[in-house]
Amino acid sequence: YLDTEGEKNCMPGSYATFGLALADAQYFPLLLTYMAAVDEEHQSVQDSFTSALVARYGVTASSIGALATCLRHCSDNAKVKLAPALEDEASLALLCGQMQQWESHTVEHVACIIWGKRAKLAALARKASGDRKALLEQLLGLMRPTPR
Repeated sequence: YLDTEGEKNCMPGSYATFGLALADAQYFPLLLTYMAAVDEEHQSVQDSFTSALVARYGVTASSIGALATCLRHCSDNAKVKLAPALEDEASLALLCGQMQQWESHTVEHVACIIWGKRAKLAALARKASGDRKALLEQLLGLMRPTPR
């Protein structure tokens, strides 16, 4: 692990925390404490970890808190392949529930990590129907207004 010193370093204990959280969900409280201290402007190792967390636990009622916290602290360059898991309305509803408490810029940050540009999310919402459409529109509504 050569990324513990320098401009784009990671905090000491990062790999231990990530390993424990991937080994067992009982370590999610430790992960939440750790993520609260992450400076995403100077660290990006959490981006890859967040992808591993999705692969390990998916989007469930027991994982959504940890997953949402990790997504909030991902760098702007993160690409977390979460969109396929959010095709499931129940999973999308869990994420929307978490985002209700966030500031608009945080919602937009996480949406961009998951879906790319805001326009792509808007296009998905236009094509969707039923509850899925309502959830996607709800996410769009939680974001900052589009500048004109």
